[in-house]
Amino acid sequence: MEQESEKEQELEGNISNYQIQREIESYEKELEIAKEQKDQDQETRAYLGLGHVYKLNNQFQTAIKHYEQALEIAKERKDQDQEATACLNLGAVHRLNNQSAYRLTNQFQKAIEYYEQALEIAKERKHEDQETTAYLKLGQAYRLNNQFQTAIKYYKRALEIAKGRKDIEATAYLGLGKAYKMNNQIPTAIKYYEMALKTAKELENERNGNIARNAIEELSRNADDAQLHDETVDNVEQTGIENGSITDDRIASAKQLLILGRSCQTEGRSEEAIKSYKQAIQIVDEVDHNDIKAKAYQLLGNAFTGTSEYIKAIEYYQKARQLYRVLEGDESEVTAYQWLGYNHLQAGQYKESIAYYKEVVQLASQLGDKKDRLQLTLT
Repeated sequence: MEQESEKEQELEGNISNYQIQREIESYEKELEIAKEQKDQDQETRAYLGLGHVYKLNNQFQTAIKHYEQALEIAKERKDQDQEATACLNLGAVHRLNNQSAYRLTNQFQKAIEYYEQALEIAKERKHEDQETTAYLKLGQAYRLNNQFQTAIKYYKRALEIAKGRKDIEATAYLGLGKAYKMNNQIPTAIKYYEMALKTAKELENERNGNIARNAIEELSRNADDAQLHDETVDNVEQTGIENGSITDDRIASAKQLLILGRSCQTEGRSEEAIKSYKQAIQIVDEVDHNDIKAKAYQLLGNAFTGTSEYIKAIEYYQKARQLYRVLEGDESEVTAYQWLGYNHLQAGQYKESIAYYKEVVQLASQLGDKKDRLQLTLT
């Protein structure tokens, strides 16, 4: 669950109010002169400059106004370079403007529309710099809106065009690492972060290198724990299937399908994973095996979370939660509540999200008390 401030990364460091005011005055003077001389090229540049300064000062609505004026003049003059520049900046400022509320406002869609306009112009002009920038910006916008597969598509398209341009490659690799991480494809995320780290070293870009290195360390730690757990579970189940200790063929088949599903999910083959989990549920319905069914529901929730289908994920986590309560699977029930909180949050259902996160705190506290009492009994 990524908690990152893309806004802070976009803005170019700290800039004082005095510097901001000086820049505004300078561009306004340029604008005045350009209008007097009827120099529309310089007028457009002044509007772009003002938009940039207001964006840096988080005055997004004012920035939008100036970028729109630049865009209008550029279109009148048929200056496609400035038109594309204005579109890219309008996309960026709409994305930054109230970024946390994309679903409640039209900001996300506006950002996409402007980036797509810039992309269309760049393709028409065969301007590869602007084309790759547009693809990267589209990837970033879709990633921040939790549409990871679409984001991945755009980042990869930027890579195809980059053709050895290390700065573009580094940005695309980092974006792909973040997208795959959020899509629960950890091995693939690590691979792209490693490529980003290598490129950052070649460019002597310390900042990007640190981002990639920290991500690799974090994901490797988590991946080791998760992979060890999943491999242990799968190995135990597989051993039971092979040595015949699981006597019911239907239960053995269902467990084999869960193992197959987890393997597909790790490799990013979500549709195949979902199919395997659903087949497992159909089989255990015949034998009324709630433990396997609860695991399958939980795994389906994980799979749909990974594909950003949050309402479907909620449906399956609810089913898992209900069965875990019957089975007294306390820790698994807490996990289900955590994911319910997360998916309601991503679906924009904030009240429900808060309610589930509060339930997590309460259940975790009860679970801790229960463990303490058990420990006292054993000593």
